Amino acid sequence: MNINRLRSSVQRGAWRGFGLGALCSAWGVQAQPAQVVRLPEVVVTATRVNTPLEDVVRDVTVLGREEIEASGASTLAELLGRLPGVVSVGDARLYIRGAEARMTAVYVDGVRVDRQDALTPGGGAPWQVLPLDDVERIEVLRGTASSLYGSDGMGGVVRIVTMPTTGEGNSTRASLGVGAWQQQAARVSLRRRLEQAHVGVAVSTEHHNGYDQRPDLRHTPANLAQRRQQAHAYLQWGEPDAGGRLTLGVRQGLTRQAGVKVNYLNVAPWTADGTGTNFWITQTLNQWRVEWTHQDATQGTHVVLNQANFGYDDTYPDGVRAFAGLATTLTAQRQHQAAWGQWHAGYEGKRDSYQSQSWDYNPEVDAVRHQHALFGGLGLPLGLAQAQLDARYDTSSADASVLTGSVSAGMPVAGWQWRGTLGSGYRLPTMSQRFSIYGSASVRPERSVNAELSAERGNMAQGRTTVTVYQQRFDDLILDLSSNSSCANGSFCATNVERAQVDGWTLVHRQAWGAWLGALSMDGMVASNKSGGNQGKDLNLRPRLSWQASLQRQWAAVSASVDYQHVGRRFDDAANTKPLAAYGVWKLGVSGVLSPHWRWRLNVDNLTDATYETFKDYAAPGRRWSVHLVWQGD
Repeated sequence: MNINRLRSSVQRGAWRGFGLGALCSAWGVQAQPAQVVRLPEVVVTATRVNTPLEDVVRDVTVLGREEIEASGASTLAELLGRLPGVVSVGDARLYIRGAEARMTAVYVDGVRVDRQDALTPGGGAPWQVLPLDDVERIEVLRGTASSLYGSDGMGGVVRIVTMPTTGEGNSTRASLGVGAWQQQAARVSLRRRLEQAHVGVAVSTEHHNGYDQRPDLRHTPANLAQRRQQAHAYLQWGEPDAGGRLTLGVRQGLTRQAGVKVNYLNVAPWTADGTGTNFWITQTLNQWRVEWTHQDATQGTHVVLNQANFGYDDTYPDGVRAFAGLATTLTAQRQHQAAWGQWHAGYEGKRDSYQSQSWDYNPEVDAVRHQHALFGGLGLPLGLAQAQLDARYDTSSADASVLTGSVSAGMPVAGWQWRGTLGSGYRLPTMSQRFSIYGSASVRPERSVNAELSAERGNMAQGRTTVTVYQQRFDDLILDLSSNSSCANGSFCATNVERAQVDGWTLVHRQAWGAWLGALSMDGMVASNKSGGNQGKDLNLRPRLSWQASLQRQWAAVSASVDYQHVGRRFDDAANTKPLAAYGVWKLGVSGVLSPHWRWRLNVDNLTDATYETFKDYAAPGRRWSVHLVWQGD
């Protein structure tokens, strides 16, 4: 059995020793000067409680604000796609360890965000509207996490933090950027400390004219533009260890982008002569949360009520398509620290509502689903070893109850640090798969089992190496089959038919030579169907081999880095009849300090203007550059 553990203690050593963590862990992320990098000392994604990085036995990567800004990435999916073990396809799909895009749970400031519609197969996170401009930190957990977070955490968890996690003082930041495709970007954030309170607000906007994603079609305009806007405000009152902290937060996000559609069946308003029709897609994500936290040296209480509202509408050629999903979640958690270890336990309740207007072949849908969960975990120091045990029991008003669990451990053996995890996961059917005319009450939750093992050795001066192997098995995968007639529509009904398995490995090496820092990672996987007519075929869009290499150099006031990302051959379809050729992309980043308050950075993506496809018949971006000027003060 192959088992995958990509361990971030490697990254911790690089980050703390050189202040260049993003380069070491994201390969394509250009690091800022070491003196300005501030990294969090704890993470919560791997255990649901604040845990020092050195005590985490799961596979977690942390990216800080400076690394995110220096990356030059225009979308969250693009940034995360540069991490080992992660494959991004365009700006709408992300595969962690080969798991389907819908199998990653995503949280923005603790608020769960996803979509329940039929346009994205199986649902999943709305990656195109998730924030990147005002993000403080991103935590990525690889491997199943349903025992911590419930449904959707079959492949991993992405936690996005946009507000400070520590009591920072006054701060004002502003940036302006220009780039290819007539890109224009601006961002302003303001944070103030007022005695017992912390307040903050951030707004950002970006617009570009895009590029021709379908050069094989005649459509006007050829370039497909995009606009993104984000606004965020928060208030924190008190301190967790001094009577408790109350946090109020609101966020609004909007993405508007052009698309092109062609109908090869020669049905109006399309024709089969290579003519396409442009249309506009608008996605919104609005959320709020109220949180109470009390924490001292030995115990803590955490209660949060939040809501996320995702909306979608477009001007599709034959009629507007529109739907909305509203998720309200209440979580209460208690934790305790003792000499023998720590424990946490809690309750989570969630109400999902989904509304879809009538369009095309889809009648109106208005449905509600309730979920309830009890969860708990133990962290046990065992001499030189550490162990983490987690379990969760989920019930749903429309689905079967599910019990999930995981066991993780780590210990040094013969100069190597070994870590491993065995866990189970699940994902509920989307609201569309359950309540639309294509849904069925007989559809069962998708399930998974994940096993992983890693070994790590060395240090940055001598070279640090991590080897990881993993296996993920997925059962009861849900597909919409034209031959299935078990739903009200009579065809294209959601049903459990597929099994799949991903066997993979990751090799990571990092080393410093004086002022130079180098990194190399390789990912290999065999992701295949294990049932049905496509048995033995590769899962679509997963390369069997990919690798990345980075080299960075720091001077007095300037930092420069270059990296190369290679993505191997893969298939666009489940039947493996539409191959996508391998490709390689070079990236260049240069940043510098002009004064104590002013910084600049230049990023060039696809430096050699390579031509390639991430989807069949959809062109990838050519050479793209951007220049940003940043001011920061009190």
